[in-house]
Amino acid sequence: MQGKALIAKSLLISIVFTIIPTQTFSAQKITLGAVCKVNKETITYLKTTYTCIKSGKKLVWAKAPIKKAASGVLADGFPEGVPAPGRDCPNVGGTSIIYGAKITCVVTGGKGKWKLDAGQVIDKNQASKSPVAEKPKTNTSPVVPKVIPNDPNRSSMKIAILAFEDIKNVLKSASNPKSTYKMNASPNVSKELVALADKTLPTAVKFWQSVYSPIKPVDVIYASWTDRDWTISAVKEAGDSPNGYGGMGAWFDSKPQSSWQSELGSGMHEGPAVNGVTPKIDIVVSGPDAVNRPGGTTTAPHEYTHNVQAELAPRNFSQAPCWFSEGMAQYYGIALGYNNESTFIDNRRKVLLDREFGTYPFESQKSVAEWAAALEAASHGFCGGVGGYWTGTLAVEYLISTKGTAGIISLIKELESSGSFAGAFKSTYQMEIPDFFTLAGAHIRDQVADLLGLASEAAPAKNTSAQASKLEAGSIAEVTKAIAASKSIKLSPLITLNVENGALTTAQRKWIEDSLVFISSVSPPTDGGEWNLVFPKTMDWFLKNWDMSKETQHYRDMFANNTADQLVASVHSHGTASGGWAASFFVNPDKNWFNPDWQMRFIAQLLKPAGFANGLKGPDWFTRSFAYPIGAAYSQITSTGNYSSLHSDWVTSLSKLPQPIDVSKYESPESGDGTENYKAPGSIANEILLNLGGISKGVSFLKDIQANGGDWEKTLLASYGISKTDLYSQVSSWSN
Repeated sequence: MQGKALIAKSLLISIVFTIIPTQTFSAQKITLGAVCKVNKETITYLKTTYTCIKSGKKLVWAKAPIKKAASGVLADGFPEGVPAPGRDCPNVGGTSIIYGAKITCVVTGGKGKWKLDAGQVIDKNQASKSPVAEKPKTNTSPVVPKVIPNDPNRSSMKIAILAFEDIKNVLKSASNPKSTYKMNASPNVSKELVALADKTLPTAVKFWQSVYSPIKPVDVIYASWTDRDWTISAVKEAGDSPNGYGGMGAWFDSKPQSSWQSELGSGMHEGPAVNGVTPKIDIVVSGPDAVNRPGGTTTAPHEYTHNVQAELAPRNFSQAPCWFSEGMAQYYGIALGYNNESTFIDNRRKVLLDREFGTYPFESQKSVAEWAAALEAASHGFCGGVGGYWTGTLAVEYLISTKGTAGIISLIKELESSGSFAGAFKSTYQMEIPDFFTLAGAHIRDQVADLLGLASEAAPAKNTSAQASKLEAGSIAEVTKAIAASKSIKLSPLITLNVENGALTTAQRKWIEDSLVFISSVSPPTDGGEWNLVFPKTMDWFLKNWDMSKETQHYRDMFANNTADQLVASVHSHGTASGGWAASFFVNPDKNWFNPDWQMRFIAQLLKPAGFANGLKGPDWFTRSFAYPIGAAYSQITSTGNYSSLHSDWVTSLSKLPQPIDVSKYESPESGDGTENYKAPGSIANEILLNLGGISKGVSFLKDIQANGGDWEKTLLASYGISKTDLYSQVSSWSN
């Protein structure tokens, strides 16, 4: 078991303790790690046998090793060569009998293991009898079709791949870090483990540098459990406080020597300011077997991520639930430790199958509600004993698949500001934590099914929340890639941004400017001339900065008879002499206008397919709704938007249109049954196309239609591989 945890300013012991009673016995008290006098002396105390061994320069008590009995009985109390609880079994579903009790072969940790059936009791007093009364029975159930591990078509794999895309994008855009780390290896720690840390830590340093860049190198102290005194000295020399290094001896002494070889126990803390410098300290303590286990690679970046948590929320990160604090560290430990794109998914699977971080939470499948309850159980206190490291890893992976690492950082900063994790979570992800647990529970359930070799649950024929989630995941993936590609683009010189003083906050203006860069990257305004964008707070300012000569009498009357506050959140535009357009966005920092729906419409108003400004034609539902799903995804990734909520709005609006839905009504402005009714069918149709062909296909669609002689139906089939009939059928099915 590998424990990994965090306490700011002090050491957190992230391990499982063996509790030894402190009663007296024959005037001598025996506890693990206590000083003894005679080397190799053996004493039985409270039914436990202890042996005096040499540890460093001292003699200490340790548990005596359990020896195999001469009679052939193994350490588990059962004879050799027979099926027994906990032993490997070859045929999942098979059964056997031992001392009159029934046992069944079940999947445990990805392997077949014998397990005692419920209500069965083994009576070892029957030792004179043959332990096995009958031969193991083979499972004769029908053969289940073989399930492909890590099947990319599984929902859990799509989420895993989407989350890892964010890791790749952050690393790709990150510059070489200014800060670094200093490795301090103890005399007896495995050189292979230190080499693994030196291989993975540079990636972690680079990944987190935008929010964590210490002014002096981080002291990484990598120690063996046998190097107790050396570790205490190294931590003290690195600048830790007495409160930190003073507790390390007890931590070491509490670890049973029998677990030194295989267990990965680790902890992290940071010291107080010394001469204006806050020493950042990573403590990693491992057994030599760690080099052969996945945790040997993930441990160093895991602990480094704990430092990042303390940096982002030094006062209030302790308010974060264990599933999040440890799940975040464990996820980034995996993703940064195994950041090779071609091998990440396979290595991720190995980590999930290894019992290396707290209690392994499953031996069989659970319902979504039960997995959600498991996350709730991991919200209180230390969660290693209830599988919180494991479930938390997948829960955080789900969060990253929606809003990326930027969302995780935003959540922690909001936690530091508000002191409430629930409030910060709702502000960041626009949902209550119990609702999130249900979504994460579904992800965990499908991942567990994959690990157990079970097929994904059959998808319903009609559209459901699962189908909506699939469209959402695909849309967000496409926009995430486009955002990453836009990082190297500058704001187009053809865009003029004119903002009335006090109309926008600094954060709002930055979002708008970043959005304009994104829009320019996807479909720049070169074809249609300049864009003149104004953000008025008052009507007087607007009338002075707006070209009224372009307006019809209807809009002149509207501007004359309304105040700016009455028009807050409205968007108005007209063409310009250059073939571009001007757009006004009425705003007021005191009003709740900067919301996901406005953000989506802002993107949709400006992001058009190439050739649109030059009069190229396509179906009206396409050109007018092209960017609605893109805007919904962009709002979720970069701000407070919730894609599924906006998709739900489209479905609701679709159900209110005349039934059955006839999408052909919305192919031209004249054929629709309402000026705004194209939005619902158009948004869903473009959402489907975004998933089929990506953003680039949509951007070039009008030009491709022109190249095909204006035949948009032919172009639809050639570009997206779907006919008009099938597309319209899919859109109308959402109204059922």
